[in-house]
Amino acid sequence: MFRDLLTTEKYSVVVRKENFVVFTQTDKKIYSPGQTVKYRVIVMRTDFSLYDGFCDVTLISAEGIQINKKENAALVKGFSQGEFELVDSATHGQWKIKVALDGYRQTYVTVFDIEEYHLPKFDITFDMPDVVRADSASE
Repeated sequence: MFRDLLTTEKYSVVVRKENFVVFTQTDKKIYSPGQTVKYRVIVMRTDFSLYDGFCDVTLISAEGIQINKKENAALVKGFSQGEFELVDSATHGQWKIKVALDGYRQTYVTVFDIEEYHLPKFDITFDMPDVVRADSASE
């Protein structure tokens, strides 16, 4: 069966394996629906030289649905940055930004949360004496 596939010809196969260190940062860890997610991608080789090339940056919802994709984002001296607008009806949960380098299979993922966030409200109460004298010592 495989006898027909045998050959004495020689072939050269070039295998190129490059390992990368990819950092993806967002300007905040927690967002509310309707806000803008600002991100930065930093790509280095394992020898810490910066990678110039292209990448795809994908926004993925908490349900695993691709919401937006920036294709062929240029990496200049290892850096690329951009932003995604979240709709007002964005679901709460853990969202992802996935980075794929052009021509490589491996992807790199960072996560952030979407929650309804409100600044805490509080009251401050001071108990002051009825009379304060300028020459009185503090206790």
